[in-house]
Amino acid sequence: MKKMMKRIFASMLAFAMMFSTLTLTAAAEEEEYLMFLAFGGDKEASNDWGFGYSGADGGDIVATTANAKVGDTVTIGLTFPSEVVYTWYMAPVLVAEGVGNVDYTVDKVTIDGEDVTANLDMSIGDDAWWYEGTGDYTSEQSIRLKGGYNEWAPQAFTESPKGFKEIMYTITINDISFGAAEGDLTLSTDSYDAFIAFGGDKDAENDWGFQYYGSDAAGITATNGTIKNGETTTLSLEFEKEVFYTWFTAPCMIVEDSSVISESSKFDVKVFLDDVEVTTDLSAGKACWAEGTGDYAGEQCVRIGGGYNEWGDKYLAESPKGFKKISFEITPEIYVAAAAPESTAEPVDLNGKYNAYIGFQTPKFSFRNAWDEPTYGKGTDFFNVVTGWDADNNALTFPGSFTDVVIEGNGTYTVSAEGLSFPDGEFADQEYMNLIFISTDIPNSGEITFSDVELKVDGKSVDLPNGPIVDPDSKEVVKILLQNIWNNDCKEIGYYAVPMENISITFTVSGFAYDKAAEAPVEESKDAAAETPAPAEEVKEESKSNTGLIVGIVAAVVVVVGGGAAVVVSKKKKDK
Repeated sequence: MKKMMKRIFASMLAFAMMFSTLTLTAAAEEEEYLMFLAFGGDKEASNDWGFGYSGADGGDIVATTANAKVGDTVTIGLTFPSEVVYTWYMAPVLVAEGVGNVDYTVDKVTIDGEDVTANLDMSIGDDAWWYEGTGDYTSEQSIRLKGGYNEWAPQAFTESPKGFKEIMYTITINDISFGAAEGDLTLSTDSYDAFIAFGGDKDAENDWGFQYYGSDAAGITATNGTIKNGETTTLSLEFEKEVFYTWFTAPCMIVEDSSVISESSKFDVKVFLDDVEVTTDLSAGKACWAEGTGDYAGEQCVRIGGGYNEWGDKYLAESPKGFKKISFEITPEIYVAAAAPESTAEPVDLNGKYNAYIGFQTPKFSFRNAWDEPTYGKGTDFFNVVTGWDADNNALTFPGSFTDVVIEGNGTYTVSAEGLSFPDGEFADQEYMNLIFISTDIPNSGEITFSDVELKVDGKSVDLPNGPIVDPDSKEVVKILLQNIWNNDCKEIGYYAVPMENISITFTVSGFAYDKAAEAPVEESKDAAAETPAPAEEVKEESKSNTGLIVGIVAAVVVVVGGGAAVVVSKKKKDK
């Protein structure tokens, strides 16, 4: 009998999930989503970036956009006032949030009316679509579809489109699913203890006589419960007298780690006052969010939408008052982050030697790339020079040299670029670098720690307000990002003067089985020292400088690389 009941329950749960999926799909089929062609390219000369469109005003560019729903075939594209000199990137973009998968077909691409669909190689790159911020649309809203061109990433076009005035894409949206993205999220199978958090007045305004946070409270009888996918749970609070005013109320569930609960989770919430249902606007705020409540920290407590907050989201239009019982009926669809895949990197030879290199990219794309980048990395003619471009898009060499380092055990190291000199206009309007990073050949296995990372530009320290981060796209080897204008975690750093002549990055590594050999002190002849005594003021300044450096090192951030317990966590962004 028990086995039969389990089978019946399992069938009911499966049916509930199927029904939920059908409901989501139906909603997706009815919803319309903005689509446009994002573009960045040259208008009159190489690197002038005179043509750009990101879904808003494109100046003289005429944009063909579309509102597409599942099953629609739409045409999007751009018409330019003059021929495009060079295309740096372009991608079809769909604006939507909480998407788990997009199934689409690029039916046709025309350039100046000529069908060039056969020139696309849709097998290039691992992702058919990805979230990436575009113009005014954040990385949570903007989905880029494969089929375009990106100078710094996989390219469906083998060459940059140029010499044209119009480009059009015809695309069919076959399906859009919401919730769990395959490989990223999964439906939770856990049960979560739940209660109603509450704060309100008992007898008079602002007396805060009624409060409940999951534990006993005078004058309140709580009916708590557990929340689980496919089940409906009712939570309630009964008060000894009518509530004078409600300042906030929200159903809460207790979790071991709130960070694993996805904001793609959905909750069907009904609210009852004295057993009479009241109108709730579930679109008034987030479906769920982590927030400390009572004895539960933000890492333990997830609040669910549907309540009321005098200083925040009001799912209930007005403060509930004049009632003795409040109930929340909740049916959840909870998604949790899948366990991070184990690192595929080789283990570190803890007695071995490795290399570290400085890398950067300017606003006009003069650069030194990572050592393992196939086109411009180590082993190519470009790696040990500063590379840029002329007006005809031919590679040029600019002044500058690099000091890289061999990492031989635990210790402090410095990589640098010296004698830099960039062309006029390279840093117009005091723009910062696009990229500043450390590229290493240390396997990204989580065994080695980077700490005390200090960036100097022309000898002056630059503040790293969010600390350096481990590049999420460098899976096999460790790459440390200090600045990446396409990654919000290190997009903006402290001020530094541009153009610069020198950049240096000092850092400490640990985790090896041996320490770096002590550097032999520089011997100075007594005669030479006697002939050129150091002025007292200079000695004082040197002492101040050393003290400042020591303080800076003590306060510096620690970055754990690979699959270990990372102190710095980065959002995944694709570099332009």
